[in-house]
Amino acid sequence: MTAPVPVIAPVIAVGIGCRAGCPAAEIATLVRQTLAGLHLAPGPGMVLSSLDGKAGSAAIAEAAATLKLPLRLLALADLQAMNPQALSRSAASLRSHGLASLTETAALAALGHGARLLAPRALSQQASCAVARLTQDETSS
Repeated sequence: MTAPVPVIAPVIAVGIGCRAGCPAAEIATLVRQTLAGLHLAPGPGMVLSSLDGKAGSAAIAEAAATLKLPLRLLALADLQAMNPQALSRSAASLRSHGLASLTETAALAALGHGARLLAPRALSQQASCAVARLTQDETSS
């Protein structure tokens, strides 16, 4: 009989946004570079997140598989609830979704109450990402 595999609740979330047609490799590279800049690497306790139904979600799913991270797709209302905590302002995101930053609000919403952004969003040619973490108080309760 095999021992049960422990489930690790995410404490770090990487919010992802991209243009339609963005290659998964560009997303994965941006995630790796952004995490490295924060002295992190993809691993247990981490999740990728984005808006459910987002154009480019096939590439986001492929990038998640490449990075070996679970993908959490969230409702627009969940992201909108995190709008006040966004550090960046994206004209495109405001125009298309009414969000200050899709990537930042996706990272925050994936973790919920107690999450905070580690830095403003990072950008590549066709993608963006932001990293959020649960605060120490939230992870110890």
